[in-house]
Amino acid sequence: MYLRLALVVTDEHRYTIETKLRSCVGDAIRIISICGSINEARVRSALVEPDVIVIGPGVDPLSASMLSRPDAVVSPQLILWADQAPDTSEGADPFTGCISQESPKDVVVSLFELCARHVAQRRSMRTQMFRSPEAPYHPDIIALPDQSGLLVRPTDSIIHVKGEGNYTQVTFDRGGDILMSRTIGDYKDALPENTFLRVHRSHIINIRHVRRIVRGKMMRVILSNGDEIEVSDAKREILLGMINIVRRK
Repeated sequence: MYLRLALVVTDEHRYTIETKLRSCVGDAIRIISICGSINEARVRSALVEPDVIVIGPGVDPLSASMLSRPDAVVSPQLILWADQAPDTSEGADPFTGCISQESPKDVVVSLFELCARHVAQRRSMRTQMFRSPEAPYHPDIIALPDQSGLLVRPTDSIIHVKGEGNYTQVTFDRGGDILMSRTIGDYKDALPENTFLRVHRSHIINIRHVRRIVRGKMMRVILSNGDEIEVSDAKREILLGMINIVRRK
């Protein structure tokens, strides 16, 4: 798992903060939003839902509480980036922690590990809420967040999902495509494993929409809408094992 990161920084500090973060926790983060004010960050956060927000020097930390939703199941972890090395990396409410350019790498790593634990707990809570025993769970229905709420569709209506960095393009059998601010890995628990297969690092396909499998140096599938998707070598046998092949006796 990696953390989806938003930066609220001035142009003066942007480069040094980005460089420090990438050198310390580069493999564990994806920077999905950079803006210069709390108000702008508030709007963007509602759209892209970052896991962690770093508040840089020159940005009013007192207004950072606008970004925190402590009573919500999904709320970003806030990190304050100080001008000078803080006495401790522990943060005062609403911040999870405080670091600076002078903070040692192990301090930065420890703080982001703490954020990762909080994020994992929140995600687990969200899953439990959505799958509450009081309300029957329907794995054949998926809800995709958009700017106006949730787009609810049968999972069978999804032909394939294409990953494009921090975004994904979801293709339906009716109604065209939609672009989501989610990574392809975010769909792992949302799409039924008996119907959907990640055939490539950037593609998940719906087995029910496969119309032809083309063998060759690189196996390809042709889907119900005519799209052709490559299948990685590691997924060939898994794909063939998910369908009934008529064989000679």
